[in-house]
Amino acid sequence: MFAAGQTDPAALRGATVSLPASVVFRALAAETVMLDLRTGRYHHLEPRTGELLEALTQAGGPALAARRLAARTGEAVGAVEAELCALCLSLAQRGLLDVRVVAA
Repeated sequence: MFAAGQTDPAALRGATVSLPASVVFRALAAETVMLDLRTGRYHHLEPRTGELLEALTQAGGPALAARRLAARTGEAVGAVEAELCALCLSLAQRGLLDVRVVAA
């Protein structure tokens, strides 16, 4: 499981991720909106962040999501993976994403 003090996004490369049961999101024309049903709080994500979130939830983790996005967009896999890992860290710290890190 994700450690609360975890601050190294690179450590999340091989993690698996899922949305908590209390979190939903919807992609709209100009943004993606996440709603934490426990708190009633909305979180507005920019288009790129919404694209990353959708890729993460479909792939189940940053490694596969990065490969899929890079293949589709022509971006470098490492750069996309770093962006995805940073997003995982940010969302997990807010309770908006469940992250399970595989023990080494």
